[in-house]
Amino acid sequence: MASLKPLNVAAITIAAVMALVIFRGIATGAWIPWGAAIFIAITLGIVAATLVALLPGNGSDKQDKPASTPAISARAASPSIAPTAGVVRQDLRAASVRIEPARTAIVFLQQMPPSHDPRHLSYFGGLPTAPRSFTWPTWTHKGATEPLHFVMQIDCAAVPASARHEAFPSQGVLYFFLDLRWGHSNGFRVLYTENAMDAMAQAPAPANLAAVYGSEARHAWRWTEALDDPDTRLPKLLLKWPFDPLAIAIPPALIEAWRSEIDEENENPVFWWPELRAMDAVLLEAQEARRGVAAPPDDAAPKQAGISRPYATYPQDWCAIEIGAGLVLGYVNRELRYAGTSYRLRAMTAEDIQAMSERIGLEARQWLVQAAQHAPFAATSEQTRDSFWSWLEGWRDFSAVVIQQAARLSIEAALAESAEAASRIPKEAIARIEATHALATRAESGIFAATPDRMLAPPGYVQGNEEETAGTHLLLLELSSDEGLGHHFGEGVYQFWILPDDLRTRRFDRVLLTTTGY
Repeated sequence: MASLKPLNVAAITIAAVMALVIFRGIATGAWIPWGAAIFIAITLGIVAATLVALLPGNGSDKQDKPASTPAISARAASPSIAPTAGVVRQDLRAASVRIEPARTAIVFLQQMPPSHDPRHLSYFGGLPTAPRSFTWPTWTHKGATEPLHFVMQIDCAAVPASARHEAFPSQGVLYFFLDLRWGHSNGFRVLYTENAMDAMAQAPAPANLAAVYGSEARHAWRWTEALDDPDTRLPKLLLKWPFDPLAIAIPPALIEAWRSEIDEENENPVFWWPELRAMDAVLLEAQEARRGVAAPPDDAAPKQAGISRPYATYPQDWCAIEIGAGLVLGYVNRELRYAGTSYRLRAMTAEDIQAMSERIGLEARQWLVQAAQHAPFAATSEQTRDSFWSWLEGWRDFSAVVIQQAARLSIEAALAESAEAASRIPKEAIARIEATHALATRAESGIFAATPDRMLAPPGYVQGNEEETAGTHLLLLELSSDEGLGHHFGEGVYQFWILPDDLRTRRFDRVLLTTTGY
């Protein structure tokens, strides 16, 4: 049926009124003045047009319908890895009503020491374990298409049911990739495979994968700063570290206190991750229930005068030698740049400084050349270990400053590499870095816990920039810097968001990424 427009109705009404006036005049001989007739006709026409304009569809029997977002079921998301389209800014008017605050969170308890079970599918860094049909995701920036860096994957079946959103997958694996070239772009991909362990294998890294943090990589991997050819030694993969998804509950009192602040001017406030120290005890309790009491931070241990060997087997492999020699040489070079203000150098003559720098530079490079000739995690002989330690002791004014950092990095690299490499690290040395990979630790001054990486949880308040998104989207994942994992993300966070309906239909191509600095 054709729709009637307001002007058409007005014209019909006027004609009808005029016809009635003429008919009445002929029938009764009583004529209404022309002015009155026109006035009546126009008035009735305007009234009729207004009423019609207010009807749905302007008079049509077909009502206008809002554009809907196509839904893809979990089983329809083929191939086995569902592709994503990066940043997709959706119209928030099509989103669900404002969501309730998360009362739980999924945090990531890093294993200590790490297991090397290939069946364990939740871990940071390394290479993804994926179906054989997996294609490494890329991102185009300024006309160049390059592979992204693998950040983490999570086994959905391992997520505790008590903290699993009803729309979250009960099986399968989620993968997160980022463009980690420093200052480059905010490129990312979130992938999902439904059938975990179905012909799964470790995916090879692309040949053209850039070094993690790109042109600024040497500042993240400090031992490479002094290398003559650092590009060949810079890591392209983040440290692989398995974790167990752990459920924690937000104390009800914190949520109730937040609800009491709701008023007419702020009907839909966001419940941010609590900044109060109340979460420290919650994290510690959950951690100790799973793996016992963590060792206190290493900086709380009593310090010995001078320089002492970090542990009996140091340096246990050639990677440890490269790290140690590189850090020493890098520190010396920094001191030489500011020789006038260095208390170690200002008492020396220019000739002595020149001779010292040439000698230590030559010796350090000899160790670095030897390290480059061996597989990084090949075991060192006792003679080599003693010789390297004697060299460090000979330059104790410089090596004492970096030896603890060198030891921690060497331990973490060996633990993450393989069970064989980890077996060369004494248990007491592993315990000394346990706090670096803990959710929370006990110290004499109390409990300490940093804001954890987490999923399906209250988001972190970072200048309040994501208040609108946080009101309609679930926080799928939030990541911040973690020195122990080599996550040097600056003073801010990566926040991945998803609408509840998109989570339910496995539309991870609709995930939003926001990056904000404090």
